[in-house]
Amino acid sequence: MKFIVFGINHNACPIDIREKLHFTESKIIQASDNLISGLASEVLILSTCNRSETYVITDDNFDKPMAVRFYEDFFDYKGLNDKMYFLSDVQAIKHLINLSLGRESLIVGEDQILGQVKDALDLSQSLNFSKKHINYIFREAISFVKKIKSESNVSSTPISTAYIGLKDIEKNLHIKDKKALVIGIGKMGMLSINYLIDFGAKISISNWNIENSYKLKEKYPDIEIVKFDQIEDKIKDFDLIISATKSPHVIIKKDFFDNLDKKIYILDLALPRDVDKGVEDIENIELYNIDKLSKISDENINKRREILNSYEDTIATRAEEIYEEINDVDISKLLTLVNDKCKEVSDFTLSYIERKIDVSVHQKIKLEKIIKSALNKVSRNQILKIKNSSLSKEYKDLVIKILEEAYDG
Repeated sequence: MKFIVFGINHNACPIDIREKLHFTESKIIQASDNLISGLASEVLILSTCNRSETYVITDDNFDKPMAVRFYEDFFDYKGLNDKMYFLSDVQAIKHLINLSLGRESLIVGEDQILGQVKDALDLSQSLNFSKKHINYIFREAISFVKKIKSESNVSSTPISTAYIGLKDIEKNLHIKDKKALVIGIGKMGMLSINYLIDFGAKISISNWNIENSYKLKEKYPDIEIVKFDQIEDKIKDFDLIISATKSPHVIIKKDFFDNLDKKIYILDLALPRDVDKGVEDIENIELYNIDKLSKISDENINKRREILNSYEDTIATRAEEIYEEINDVDISKLLTLVNDKCKEVSDFTLSYIERKIDVSVHQKIKLEKIIKSALNKVSRNQILKIKNSSLSKEYKDLVIKILEEAYDG
């Protein structure tokens, strides 16, 4: 039995290739069916925007050429040999742990991937593609990753430029109940809105497409809308401004702040910049641009990397332990059979004694303990000795199979 992972990710494949090799849920079902039909006994497929990888329990004959051929045939896309990775056993488990930790992600230590790993396990389990071994490996990996994240507190090191800027502003401006304007409601704008909600700000939005603003207000009724052509007139009403448009032109100009008599904090998260250079020279304006925030973000990413790198030896050790655990002989069925047989013998013996001799409740309990102890010595304990012996796994499996047939008779 071998545990193998194969696939592609952002390290070797650009997005145009990753798009072609993406698994939808229906493709996950189809591909898993194909693998179960001949190449593997268990399957789990994980597909995100940055990776498409397949985990299998299979035999020793399954190699990289077979994995490459499977992907090329399934997606009708050739030339994947140099783009695919293929890892087995301990290295495959180590990869899963590192992946779930976010060490393989574009954003080091990100939390989203762990949720995606859990979702992939839930789907595979529900469809009965992953069974005893893959389920165990993934559950142990997920549990171990949670422990590291909790112990290291790695997620508390912020890496979003918007969040870094807001945390720095919070040192001087208590954001709760302050008036904040978000200009642009794309990905970065929406991220900023969610952060501002957490901070408790009073939020207004402005977007060149007013229809999108109204759609967003349906989701967040407390948000106010400022029309794009009214930004100049309204801008001095706010304590905090976040601009994150895709405009090729400056959105916020220096003359918007003539006769400014209050402190305003501005986060310019756009590239090219939304805020006129001269704005930072205005008294009472505190301007944060993306260069400054990105530098802090890069420093924090490096901190996360250092934190997670310190667990390298611990990860390697746990991967080896999990591999040994799944490759140990399975005595669960035999122990169940032995326990059932011992109970049957114990019940029969006690019943026989009670028919022949008058015994008190206390004496009956003592007799039951003596009988069970004796039975364990000649059955269960012997099985555990076989399991922990220096015999080869193949020989142990054979002995256990014979004993299962004997106890099941």
